[in-house]
Order: sequence, then structure tokens, then C-alpha cells
Amino acid sequence: MGYKKDYKDIKEHVEYLKRRYDFNGPLHFTDFKNLNYILREGYLYSRKDCQSRNLIFVDGANHSVLNSAGDFIQSCVRFYYRGKTPTLYDNEGIKLRKYCNGIHIPIPVYLRFDEELLYLDSTEFTNGNATNSLRGNTADFFKNMDWDAIFHDTWFEFVERDYIVNKRQAELLSREPVSLNYLKEIIFRSETDKKRAINIFGYDNRYTVDIKLFSDKNVREARMDWQKNNFIKNYSMNFEYGKNGEKTALVLQVEYQKPWNNYDTEVKIKDKHDNIIENFKQEIIYKNHLGIISNKSMDFSEIIIFKLKGDIRKWYKIELEVNGVLSIEEFLIKYDIANYKIYFNNNKKMVLNLKFLNYNFLNYKHRYEIFDNRNNLECKNIIKFDINSNGLTWSITFNNYNVNWYKLNYFMDDVLCISDIIYS
Repeated sequence: MGYKKDYKDIKEHVEYLKRRYDFNGPLHFTDFKNLNYILREGYLYSRKDCQSRNLIFVDGANHSVLNSAGDFIQSCVRFYYRGKTPTLYDNEGIKLRKYCNGIHIPIPVYLRFDEELLYLDSTEFTNGNATNSLRGNTADFFKNMDWDAIFHDTWFEFVERDYIVNKRQAELLSREPVSLNYLKEIIFRSETDKKRAINIFGYDNRYTVDIKLFSDKNVREARMDWQKNNFIKNYSMNFEYGKNGEKTALVLQVEYQKPWNNYDTEVKIKDKHDNIIENFKQEIIYKNHLGIISNKSMDFSEIIIFKLKGDIRKWYKIELEVNGVLSIEEFLIKYDIANYKIYFNNNKKMVLNLKFLNYNFLNYKHRYEIFDNRNNLECKNIIKFDINSNGLTWSITFNNYNVNWYKLNYFMDDVLCISDIIYS
């Protein structure tokens, strides 16, 4: 894969875009569910490639527009130059219940890629939505695109609507699958979505949260009923304990971005075999309204506290759904770790200090994996604890430390319980 003949001229104009519009690399938006196969495959594929590889993905495209795109467009990986695209405004969920079965992206994620994609000879530019706009691959074409309209982000006259909306959706098309080696950032709408990614995939220094990149309807009411949305802004979990130290209740505090009244929340408790053993609906003990709503903007969140009781010894995983959309996933086994610390001792050896809440940890399988800063596996091992010593606090010394080590993942019974950076 080489570069366009005039890529230096394109690069010069990209520097102008950075200064003028804060351009920081092409963006691809997808749904959280699609992250699993994207990170596993190591590539971003076109719609056609996903279908040929039998990769199941959440489809957020407007099919009335997509059907006119043609095979070439559907065979390309597609990127935008800016966030807050019109398509995302229409399709970003979690929508009201009666619209959830339609095409939408319940939990959107932006993937920001390196600007180098613009210089490759495998990419082309469109000066508006790829389905109905001109296409080119030269510096002259790129420089003469209407960048003021592409990055337009204020009000416009009605007569300008179709033109502006089309230009905001100008695209970069890649005829080849795009390697994640070009991936710079994985951008979430909320802390909740970032926590979920860490729980599933582990810590990644490319994770960031920036709600400003997503739809304006997240901070003000949507224009149409079918466009309205909500999501969980943040959450926290803790246990209540009885006199003998046993867990008596799980307290889940959930902060919604918007008023919660029109959204159904369901908390499912599962066992190790993924069977539902408890199902809580609207088990609210406290509601707190924060902020104000006006016709022009919304500075509003709502906190709901759920107090969940049952035979907690059998509880393995908690899932919370909003209007049927899975939004929180937590394995409760990781809460058996009271705290931990990664540090270097006087002999300059890396140490992981663990403090457990109870002796259940002796029944688990323990292992760790260590990665470099490009997420390549450096080493892994199984940990065995001596039941006759140390009590609830343990220190694990790593004698084979090297400077390439960047991240440690620690598992109990194959559940990722710790994922953190190694500071040397």
C-alpha cells in the first residue's frame, strides 16, 4: 500500500484543516456491540466484507439511502471528517421503546484514525455524502471541497438545509480494510460506556470520553419524537454487609443523562452458566433530579438508586438494560478484591499487592497477562496461593520485568478483575 502521488500537497492542506477547524483525523462511528469483532479482527472492514466474512454487526445505516449507494460504496470502509453527523443525530439511541426495533445505534462509539489514511493510494474523497456526491483522489479535488460547509456547526437558513446537511457528511473511502495500527482513539459518549469497555476488553490508552463529538440531542431535547434518546451517564456499585461480614444487599446508583420516566430499566442477576436467577424491575429506593430543562438546552441528569437483595452468594454477574439495550455489565467476582497496588520495590522488581475481602479467592483460578503499549502480549502465568499463609493480603513479585511492560490484566476464574497501567 503506497501513497498518492500528490500526498504532500494533501498533507499541507490537512495542516490548514487542523488550524482552521481543529481536524484531528478521520472518524468512523459504530455501535458498542461491534467493538468485539473490530478489536478481535484487528481491521475495520466494509459492509460487503463484513457480510462475506459472516461478521454480525449492529446496522445503524439508513437503508433508504444505503440502497442507492451501489456496490462500490458498500465495498469501502467509510469515514467522516467531523463528529455530529446528521445520520448520527437521527439514529443515536437509546430510543423510546416504540422505536427501539428500528434502525438505530443504541450505544455509539467513534473510532478516530490517523490522518495518514488520507495520503494512501487506497483511499478516495467525496465532497458530500458518498451516495450522491462527487468522488476524487487528487490534492486539487481535496483542497477544493467546501470545508466551511463540511465543518459547519451553527444554524442555517431553510433554503441551505439540503446543501449543508449533505456537505457535513463528506467522506473518506478506503477500498481496502483498514488496520487498527492506524487507530488513535476510541471515543465514548459516557463514563458508563468506557467502564464497560474496560470490563470486557481491558484498559486501553486510546479510550476517551467526549460527549461533544456526539449528537446535540444529548444535551437538548430532540426535534422529533422518534429521534429522542437517553443513556446512562455514569454509575457506581457497592455492597451492604451484615454483622458477620456477609453481603446483604447490592446498591447500584445509576445516573441517567436525561429524565428517566419514559424508559424501562431492568436489572438481571446471572449465575456462572449465564442463567437469570434474579430479575429486578423498577426496584427504586431513591430518585434525585439534578439540573434544569429549557426549550433551548438541557443541563439535566437523574440519579436512580437500586437496592437489590437475595441470595448474593449465588450472584455472578449483573446486567442492566434500558429499553432492552444492555448498558452495564459487571462480574461481581472482581469485587472480592478490596484494593490493589502495582509498584516497584527497593530491588527494582515489580510487585502486585492484592488485598481480598474474604477467603473466596482461594477457590478461584488466578492468572495474569502483561502487554506492551501496542497491546502485544509480553508474558502470562498462573498464580497459586498457599492457603496456610498471608491471610487476605498478598504480594506477587515479578522477577522477569522488562521496560516494554505497559499494562497488566489480572483474572480470577477467567474474569478480568484488574486492568491497569504499569508505571515504572
